[in-house]
This record gives sequence, structure tokens and C-alpha cells, in this order.
Amino acid sequence: MVFIAQFWIGFAPQGYASMGPAALVENFFEGYLAAPVILASGIGYKLWFRTRWVRVSEIDLVTGRREGAEEIEALKALDGVERSEWSWWHKVYDYFC
Repeated sequence: MVFIAQFWIGFAPQGYASMGPAALVENFFEGYLAAPVILASGIGYKLWFRTRWVRVSEIDLVTGRREGAEEIEALKALDGVERSEWSWWHKVYDYFC
């Protein structure tokens, strides 16, 4: 995701319509200078903590997932009960923040 964001910022920077071709190329490479830092950080993390690469088939997307609307409604009801027990200043704080 970071590479995609960096690429987009380099490809179409703010105010790119008023820039010339040389300025656009320079801006692209200046914006994409973060790529080596990101790669070095990722490789350094893998080496330092000795983590393994996880295959897509091994990724668990089911554990911790909510099943249905009934559970969501029960959580909303529980949240309403908790909010009703708040003091007045906590309700004001939650309203503004």
C-alpha cells in the first residue's frame, strides 16, 4: 500500500498541471525515494526478528470474524447500556471529541 501511495504521489503530485516535463520527472523520483527506505525496513525486520514468509493459502481470514447481524445488534445494545451509565461530563466529552 505504501508503494502504491508513493507511486501515485510521484506520478500525479499536487499542482502537476502547471509543472513542466522535467519538473514532473524530478518530482517523481524525489517522491519515490522512500522506496529504498521501505524495502530496507522490511528486509531488516525480517532478518532481525527471523520471521517467515506466510503463504496466501495459510492465512486465516475466519478466526475473530463476526457471524451475523444478531451479534452486531447485541453489541449495540450493550454499548447503549454502557453509555447510559456514563456521567454527564463523559457524555459531553464524547459528544465533542
